[in-house]
Amino acid sequence: MALHMNTSAGKTGLAGPILISAGRALIYRMTFFFLPLYLLGIGRSGWEVGLLMSLFAVTTLVLAMPSGLFNDRVESRKLLAAGFVCLAVFFLGIRTAAGLPLLIVFFLFGGAGASLTQLSIESLVLKGAREGRRGRRFGLYSLVTTLVFAAAAVAGGFLLGARDFRAVFAISGWGALVLAALSPLLGRSRPVFSPVSSYRRDLSGRGKRIFVLILFFFAFHWGAEVTSYTPFLRHKFGFTLGQTGLYMGCALAALAAASWAGGRFSDRLLSIRHAMAAGFLLSGIAQIMMVFPPWRMSFGFRLLHEAGDGMILVLIFFWVSKLFHQDRVSGNYGALTFALLAGQAVSSFIFGPIGAAFGYAAPLWISGIVILLCLALLRRYRHEIFENV
Repeated sequence: MALHMNTSAGKTGLAGPILISAGRALIYRMTFFFLPLYLLGIGRSGWEVGLLMSLFAVTTLVLAMPSGLFNDRVESRKLLAAGFVCLAVFFLGIRTAAGLPLLIVFFLFGGAGASLTQLSIESLVLKGAREGRRGRRFGLYSLVTTLVFAAAAVAGGFLLGARDFRAVFAISGWGALVLAALSPLLGRSRPVFSPVSSYRRDLSGRGKRIFVLILFFFAFHWGAEVTSYTPFLRHKFGFTLGQTGLYMGCALAALAAASWAGGRFSDRLLSIRHAMAAGFLLSGIAQIMMVFPPWRMSFGFRLLHEAGDGMILVLIFFWVSKLFHQDRVSGNYGALTFALLAGQAVSSFIFGPIGAAFGYAAPLWISGIVILLCLALLRRYRHEIFENV
């Protein structure tokens, strides 16, 4: 029995990928935002926290393009199963590892699992897109996945408040093994071999290359959040783990709503460039403003930031699906994912020490300024970036 989508017939259903994605979001996001607090709690320094989070991101970065290529050439369900096994090793391993060398090994497994699972699920979503309904499909996928992210952040915060980190890591690790067992039940995909030169041609042109550069710098704010966001909430507002999870989870609901709305409207727009520019503007300004007290005002700007991010992320899906042939859409999406993860990896390494030395608000407002600089680039080269979209 399949979870069912018949990709070999050219029709990729959404139910199976959404269910697996929801499971991934639950086990992954339940703990991921809290990892810096755990690492600091077991005696790791700010520099070491930045190193480990950066290694996680670097691993996903290194595997992003190969994962995309493999999803064009190998059945995605097989790659999904392998990715979830890697995540299980990560979560079950860090439960007992305290020394830096062992933590490095397990964080490498975690990065590999995160890359394989994300690219495989999103390849299935992209390959099922059809003209006139692309945005609705991407919006629904983003809506469900992000709502589960939100629920996972809230649940993780309260679970970690009631139990220790190691118990919650065990839940995530065993959950990953369950998802690895379910992944082969997904429908078959149709592998197609395309030479690497085809992907190079797809990504030629100044507009596409500039957009890849914009995504690289846009992702700087993810590195800032991974290393500094939960410590900022604890130090600035005195939040408990449960309150931190509730704050982040409720904010992610804004991202979900914006993804859904952006997806539905993108099917009706002649050009998505104005909607994407609005997303960058919201994301950047709100990222800067959310560092200021009181917490209610900070939360309001966090909602606006997430709404901006949600618009941008769903429109990236739309941009990719419109420009690239379905036989190569996974590999090309992998290239864009490479840019995003490269930005997160570089900025994690930069912002870890900055947060420890100058306060955890500094990485957040600095990365907000970077987002606004991305908007300036987007506006400057808008005709080339959005040509044929």
